[in-house]
Order: sequence, then C-alpha cells, then structure tokens
Amino acid sequence: MASIIIVEDDLLISKQLKAIVESFGHQVLQTLSNGDQAIDIFGKVHADLFLLDINIEGTHSGIEVARCINRSIQKPFIFITSYSDKETIDVAKQVMPSGYVIKPFDEDDIYTAVEIALFTFGQKMTSVRTKSELEQKHDVLLTPREYQTLLHLSEGLTNAQIAAIEYVSINTVKTHLRSLYGKFDVRDRLKLVHTVMQNL
Repeated sequence: MASIIIVEDDLLISKQLKAIVESFGHQVLQTLSNGDQAIDIFGKVHADLFLLDINIEGTHSGIEVARCINRSIQKPFIFITSYSDKETIDVAKQVMPSGYVIKPFDEDDIYTAVEIALFTFGQKMTSVRTKSELEQKHDVLLTPREYQTLLHLSEGLTNAQIAAIEYVSINTVKTHLRSLYGKFDVRDRLKLVHTVMQNL
C-alpha cells in the first residue's frame, strides 16, 4: 500500500481521484486544493507519490510544486491535467514526471499511471547506492547537491535537464560536475557514471 497526496483544485475531480486510488488499496493522506498547501507540507507529511494538477490555484503552479518535490524530497509525481498542447508538455518534461494523464480520465488510466510510477521509482531506489555507500566505497565526501547530480547523471540527463529539475543555472551544474570529476579522479561524465554505477 502506498501513501498518496492529491493536489487538485476541482473538488469533484479530487474526490474522484481519491475514490479511484483508494479502490486500488492505497491510502490518500491528504487532498489539497492549491500548490502553496502542497509545498507547505513537504517534510511534515511523508507520501510515496503525488498526483498533481498543472494549472492549479495559489501562487505556485503544479510545475513549480514538481520542482520543489525534485529539490527537497525526491518522490515520484504524476501530472493529472487537461493540457495536452506541445508547450505545456515541453515544460512538464523538464521536471521529469513519472506519468502524465489527460483529463477526462478513467480508472484504468489512473491505475496504470500509479502502479508504473511506484514500481519504476522502487526499482530506481534499489539500483543506486546511497550517499553514504558511495562515500565509503570511493573514500570521498559528497555535498547533497553533488550526490543529487550523480543520481541525475545515472539517469542519462543532460546538464540543461539537471538545471531545470534542480532549479539552478547550467553553470552551477557544471561547477558540481567539475567538483565530482576531481573527487572521483575522472575527466568526463561518461567515466564518472561508469565509476559510480559499477558493481551496483
């Protein structure tokens, strides 16, 4: 059973999502109506998955909530939205959602998206060493940002994608990479990923 938070400002859709998710045997911890509420609970409520509307009430959009999730708690999230235009999808891709469901949806749409997101995230977490394991194995000390950059590199993300997810400049990502090259005694990102991922 997974713990899920729904962020949706349409009350009827929020209730529908809650009923569907609970019918799968999962627990809905909270249903929130705006992005501000979602960001406020990070670190206070521990959820396994977020269902996010993109165009939502409050000062923070669903995209901004997703960026905060990536920066602070690194949990999977699925966008539930009415928007399927190229511009919105291009923006959404930058924050790497675990799923993208278009309204109106049915129970099968939500079931498939939720189960794949949870499974994929679980597989990812078991295939990457923890920060302390990497530090011990390679006799290095990593900052939280450097470790996060390593995780993104292991997923094959570009500097631009990492910058978008972490909400930093590309130059900042390059600075982290230069530091990692020095700590792992490598000269390029390919060798860095190989060094980090070997013998997992």
